[in-house]
Amino acid sequence: MKAKYDKLQTEFAPRYQQLESIKSKLAAQEKTLNENTSRPATGRQTGQRISEAGKKEYQRMLEDSQVTARKREQEETEAIYDKLSKFLDQPHQVWNHQRFRAPTAGDQLCRFR
Repeated sequence: MKAKYDKLQTEFAPRYQQLESIKSKLAAQEKTLNENTSRPATGRQTGQRISEAGKKEYQRMLEDSQVTARKREQEETEAIYDKLSKFLDQPHQVWNHQRFRAPTAGDQLCRFR
């Protein structure tokens, strides 16, 4: 199971690094807009529109990445969870094994002296 999650981490690392880079750029852009109060109103409005568009694009990319990551996680781990579920749904076979079977009424119990 750990190997599956490591594989997914490796697969999605570049995408999340890209998202972090975009997030940093947006934060720097927002900071620049807030600091430059001397710009004309039209310039600030244009900058704000660009910033808002960037935020929306970032949010869309983030949500798409999360959906894709969940889907890939399900694809990678589905077989393992299915096997585990089938095992848990079955009566435990361990009790049927001669060495570990549950005692019955006819069994002679060992008595310690």
